[in-house]
Amino acid sequence: MERKVWARTKGSVLYPNLYLVLVAPPGVGKSNVLSMTENLLRSVPGICVAPSSLTTASLVDSVALAESPAGGHSLQAVASELGVFLPAYDPAYMNTLTKLYDGEHYEERRRTGKINHLVVDRPLLSVIGGTTPSYLNSFLPEGAWDQGFTSRTIFVYSQEILKPDIWGTDKDEAHLVRLRRDLVNDLRAISRVCGRATWTSQAQQAITAWYHDDLKPLPEHPKLAHYNSRRLAHLLKLCMSAMMSRGDGSCSVTFGDYLTARKWLLDVEAVMSDIFNASVRGLEAHTLTDAAFYVQKVFYRDGRKPVSEQLLVTFLRDRMRVGDVTKAIEILLKSGDIHRVVIHGMINYIPR
Repeated sequence: MERKVWARTKGSVLYPNLYLVLVAPPGVGKSNVLSMTENLLRSVPGICVAPSSLTTASLVDSVALAESPAGGHSLQAVASELGVFLPAYDPAYMNTLTKLYDGEHYEERRRTGKINHLVVDRPLLSVIGGTTPSYLNSFLPEGAWDQGFTSRTIFVYSQEILKPDIWGTDKDEAHLVRLRRDLVNDLRAISRVCGRATWTSQAQQAITAWYHDDLKPLPEHPKLAHYNSRRLAHLLKLCMSAMMSRGDGSCSVTFGDYLTARKWLLDVEAVMSDIFNASVRGLEAHTLTDAAFYVQKVFYRDGRKPVSEQLLVTFLRDRMRVGDVTKAIEILLKSGDIHRVVIHGMINYIPR
């Protein structure tokens, strides 16, 4: 929809672009879904898709080159691996993502390069990416959850592993060909729709009622407090997506569209906080496994000499919070992964 479809609320313009991040353990199928998504988008003339890897400057340049037929500049980013699109947490890059999401006038001066003064009138960026809970946990510093990028992003979590048929049949292949063709035709039809989205009175009343009820139920995890402040905007954007999914070319959001969008949002939010639990579990489990392997490696490397407590504590201290080191050692002992031995009054450890 880019900038071709928009809505007006409280005197401001709202575009249906979204930042979506699919979060799941390895092997769930994020990359396959996102690769197919990118392939579909690139099959529709006029849709500008961003390169996989970008610096802050090249991101802005890519947006500047993505001129939209409706005016302004619209770019779609598909990151099957978020670590390629966002290899490190760079505050300048993240602030640029926030600016481009809001569709505000963008201007910058550069000291190097062919362009010293860049102006991008009416930019707009949409992002869909995929990552694992552990990468998200390591990539985003604690304070990042209070800032603009995460509050503007809908994190979609799943740990369900699907196992499709390995071989398939000619009938399956023909079905996939038809499905791809239909999806491309749908995208082409959507890209031709242009106009201001309106709201039926029933849809307006329902949204207003939910808004005055504080959009309950709210995600309760502390890290999602700033995300909660933008849930209404997410809902309105999803309402426009639901409007388009009807396929009749209408630019009027109905009560049914509101119900669809609300269900999408609540279904995603019901498990969104599991991302943080999965991140912690994954991080701790990996660290404990690594610690047990470390004790085993050092033990045999040094001729079956027990590993000093100092070495193990140092290993764990560099990989987790200091306050959790003692707890980690106790878990390793209770699980039988390591055993404690005292030699000349000094605590040491040996592998199982």
